[in-house]
Amino acid sequence: MSLSSVGGMAKVGGGRTMAGLLHEAAFVGGRWLPASSAASILSVHNPATNALIGDVPMLDGENVVEAISFAKEAQVEWASL
Repeated sequence: MSLSSVGGMAKVGGGRTMAGLLHEAAFVGGRWLPASSAASILSVHNPATNALIGDVPMLDGENVVEAISFAKEAQVEWASL
């Protein structure tokens, strides 16, 4: 399955689009965290074509610590499966 982003819509396979598939936020602790400012957004490009895939937030230190904490908790639960 190929995936690309076109005008904010995720495009899958034969040109089908799936609204809401790509989020330009970080998923931390069960919620989406947006960038705190326009200056803290990183554009992600396809390295083969240099086409824009989307934008992601660069989290501040507090959000990073929170994300690590949630990841540690999730890993313990996941390892017990």
